[in-house]
Amino acid sequence: MKYFEHSSSIWNGFPDLCAVAIGVPSISPNQVDAVGHQVEIARWHECTRERIFKHRNSPMPSIKAWQDVFIRMGYSGEKYCCASEQLLRRFRSDNGLPRINPLVDLCNAQSAAYGIPIAIFDVANITAGISVRPASGGEQYLSFANEVETPKPNEIVFTDESGHAHSRRWTYRQSRKSAVSDQTDSVLIVCEAHHATADTDIDELTKSLADSLDRHWHAEIAAMRLSRDTPRFEFQ
Repeated sequence: MKYFEHSSSIWNGFPDLCAVAIGVPSISPNQVDAVGHQVEIARWHECTRERIFKHRNSPMPSIKAWQDVFIRMGYSGEKYCCASEQLLRRFRSDNGLPRINPLVDLCNAQSAAYGIPIAIFDVANITAGISVRPASGGEQYLSFANEVETPKPNEIVFTDESGHAHSRRWTYRQSRKSAVSDQTDSVLIVCEAHHATADTDIDELTKSLADSLDRHWHAEIAAMRLSRDTPRFEFQ
């Protein structure tokens, strides 16, 4: 068994956090019905266009809440933002999102549509489990340029028991080490939000992801809403 959790310092510092963890113990990310998958991606992209138009004069509430979190962490919104805001910026500039593999593409499409960061990890490359917590200063992070970085003390990271940081600046960027690839056969998916309707939106997003995983991969999942009282999710 492996685990995912938010540390008590995260719940104490960010009591409005709403999060869900989803374990998918058996999946082949690239094996889908291409036509059906593309139809769904197109539907989520249209949803994203509608929400961008609706919020053309101000950020989506989910994005604004994450912007406030980044300000509290001491980061400029011009340089650093949550992953879903990065996707929305890319979507606006390119009228779409880059293709990586069917599983990541689907998660990215739903992340942009909801404005909620969705992290997806290759479980095989996680040592024991992941804790979201302030860095000690000894963790190492592998960038997508294959550069090893050392997060500064108190930077919020997703870190495993080997001391590898699987994200930097909380939801800013994931590590190459646990990125989903052709060899991936099990994944951990994490969704996190802070806005006023996060409870409802996270539940809706979880159902959408579960439906998509069943429809395209016939994947069995285990999902858990996390809270201060139940901060730890254990999965295969």
